Amino acid sequence: LSGHPVCQFTFQAPISTLSGTNSSKGAAIVGCTDGCVYFVMIDQPEPVLLTQQKSPIVSAIRQGLTLAVIDKNKNCVVTDTFTNKVISSYENKTSFAFSDRVDGLYAISDGLTLSVVFRDCKPKNMFIEGSILAFVRNKIVLSNEGAIEIVEATLPFDELIEKNDFDMVSDLATIGLTEEQWRYLATESLKKGNLNYASYAAPNSNDTDLSF
Repeated sequence: LSGHPVCQFTFQAPISTLSGTNSSKGAAIVGCTDGCVYFVMIDQPEPVLLTQQKSPIVSAIRQGLTLAVIDKNKNCVVTDTFTNKVISSYENKTSFAFSDRVDGLYAISDGLTLSVVFRDCKPKNMFIEGSILAFVRNKIVLSNEGAIEIVEATLPFDELIEKNDFDMVSDLATIGLTEEQWRYLATESLKKGNLNYASYAAPNSNDTDLSF
């Protein structure tokens, strides 16, 4: 290590937030007080503007090509940075985290109510105070007045099973489930007559009554 700068970028306004990315090494997402959000990378000469909001950026994180931004006015916008299409927008939100396992799954909070969102499913609301720090496996880590709290995410398996969308159930199950959650999937799959998925879920539930 030489101690010399590897790269240097200049922005038109002070930096208000900085975060790494899970898809690119040596890259970062930079939010500024003028509402601009940039992607920077060691081997690129200039910052790339991803989006611009009307207020200073408080938080900006990216998972793949999906960007989530919260500004000073507590507006949260989730955007596809490839198409520049807004996926979702929310008011009065203070914290956000993408799942570390499942694409299209994230948690968002206003400080009093935590919502788990998965693609087109209805949000699952949990009345838990605090700011979201991380969404790891099926657990959400929050900070509440200096204390760390870890809660199990409520997931929309009921809606997906009601729609008979077991492909989406399989995608969501890769988050890493508890035995109780696997037991629920096995039981509800049987009720829907999906023996294939029930036989897959049952051994993971560690319930001999559901073994095939």
